[in-house]
Amino acid sequence: MYISRKRNDDKKVDIYLNYKRLDQIEEMKYLGIYLDSRFNFNAHIDLTVAKLITLINMLARTAKLQWGLGHKALKTIYEGAVVPILT
Repeated sequence: MYISRKRNDDKKVDIYLNYKRLDQIEEMKYLGIYLDSRFNFNAHIDLTVAKLITLINMLARTAKLQWGLGHKALKTIYEGAVVPILT
């Protein structure tokens, strides 16, 4: 991944390892956070939203099976499952 301080610098770099050209990527995961070449967190936000949508859909299916879940139980599920992913 090529990182530059210039806004419109879309430079392609040829790097070889053992006589094989390495592919240049636009985003990477570093310490659990996805970054792109412009240091935007858009890829990280998109992946986090996708995880949360999957989790919320699973929780909704589970809640339909147990219609008796009260407000307190839903709050506990939210605090135990959704908040850790967001933080």
